Amino acid sequence: FPRSYIDPNRPHNAPDLLRSHVTPRYQVPIYKQQPDLREAFNRYAAYHKPYHGAICDLRRKVRNTHGRVVHLNCHSL
Repeated sequence: FPRSYIDPNRPHNAPDLLRSHVTPRYQVPIYKQQPDLREAFNRYAAYHKPYHGAICDLRRKVRNTHGRVVHLNCHSL
């Protein structure tokens, strides 16, 4: 899913979890109208929460197998 739909790299309580602009540098609006609260919760429940659950499960499995985990997130590179 695109980060403009809901940004999985932000914590669940980040004010900009649903990004309203393409980038902070170029304030190009993505939406004509910001999604309402129901849509925000739906996106969180359907995408953000399961994504973080899968990452946590994977980290746990790798740590149990190898004793440690290194998670590099290079989404902006």
